[in-house]
Amino acid sequence: MFRTADLNSIKKISSENLPALYSTEKEINKVFKYRMTIPYKMEDGQYWEWYPVEFDPEELMYFGFVKSEFPELGYFSLEELSDFRPVFEEIEPITLEKLRNAS
Repeated sequence: MFRTADLNSIKKISSENLPALYSTEKEINKVFKYRMTIPYKMEDGQYWEWYPVEFDPEELMYFGFVKSEFPELGYFSLEELSDFRPVFEEIEPITLEKLRNAS
């Protein structure tokens, strides 16, 4: 298992280990193996977590689950998250169902 806050490493690991955008769209209960966190609370007073499941290395765009005040599946950009200095880490695989139930 690994953990990094280096943006170049995050891009490289994402490119090498996450499938392309839209490649898992038919999977009902997606499995997540990575998480991004930021080291402080957001404006709503919560610690947000991003669980990427797909990645576009040219656009630096992810698709995944966002655990926040309003948990949802959606798109998020590494470029936008870079201002918050995210930590990217490998986690024990977890299903979408379990993530939703834990939110």
